Amino acid sequence: MPFLLQNKPFYINFLAALLLGCIAGLVNLLPVFFLDSSEFLLGQFFVILSLLLLGWRYAIITFIISTGFIFYRWGHAWVIHCFCLRAYIFTIILPV
Repeated sequence: MPFLLQNKPFYINFLAALLLGCIAGLVNLLPVFFLDSSEFLLGQFFVILSLLLLGWRYAIITFIISTGFIFYRWGHAWVIHCFCLRAYIFTIILPV
């Protein structure tokens, strides 16, 4: 567990993960387009932030909530594979 949050009760981290997940989901609902009209999903930033601040257990909660918003918007969540791989690579590069 990260050094800054290791002495906090578990429900504080859980509520922080829920809050970051909702923020990530709402940011994913914003249409931010590239030049070729493909969308840029900025909500992944909050999932990585949750991974770095809270650890992988709470980042999974944030990840599931964020992906739920994408499923709501697009009707599918195929992008979950890319997000999962990206979060896994960050755990290898920056061990928490």
